[in-house]
Amino acid sequence: MEKEKEQIFNGFGEEDLVKGKNQKLSQKIATLGWGVFFIWLGIFLWIHFQTGFFLLGLGILILGMQFARRRFDLAMEHFWVAVGILSIVGGFWDLIETELPLVPVLLILAGSGLVLFSFWGKKGSPGR
Repeated sequence: MEKEKEQIFNGFGEEDLVKGKNQKLSQKIATLGWGVFFIWLGIFLWIHFQTGFFLLGLGILILGMQFARRRFDLAMEHFWVAVGILSIVGGFWDLIETELPLVPVLLILAGSGLVLFSFWGKKGSPGR
């Protein structure tokens, strides 16, 4: 009863305080990430090194931000994890200077994954 009165008087409870702290922490991580990104972009534009190194650094930065979110018990953003992994793959692809183009290979792999997923689904058994 006392806790309910306190919540009404203060306007928010412990859950709201935790959400507010998590939101502030999430904003700090995002601000830190953007700051490091602009520094990295500035270094890249100033020194003019190979694009593959920029992509590697960008992927490491993005994944680092997501692992920081996980470390502080915030939800990882799966889209940004995928972007980070693709940046690292693209960076390595650029650095090894292969004749095989990256985008068609990624499209073939993505299509193959979708076809396999359609057969086996989440349960791992054909014909769900």
